[in-house]
Amino acid sequence: MRTVNFPKIGSYLGAMGALIIYLLVWLLPVSYLTGVVGTNIGKYIFGNANIIVTAISMIIGIIVASSLFIALGFIFGWICGTIIDSLKKKKDYSQAHATATQKETNEILDSLRTAKNSN
Repeated sequence: MRTVNFPKIGSYLGAMGALIIYLLVWLLPVSYLTGVVGTNIGKYIFGNANIIVTAISMIIGIIVASSLFIALGFIFGWICGTIIDSLKKKKDYSQAHATATQKETNEILDSLRTAKNSN
């Protein structure tokens, strides 16, 4: 029987989902805000808006924000996968325990019947 590694699958799905959400929702605001910060830094250092400082600021902001989104999505997916895996194992254990308990009960009843019949 093939086993499914839910934490691994969940972490990949979480990272992909976080990247898609980042690209759809946060890419433009992050690049705009880091561009404004870069422009202000350029004005403070050089006295005017320097395009190189602005571009470097935007690139750093995009890389940091996307890395943060992907890492948090990965962690969230891993946690969800671990929870699903533990619930599945608990269900399998309870089914196995119920089967074992039923077998033990039948064995005890059979031994009692045997003892009663031999007397």
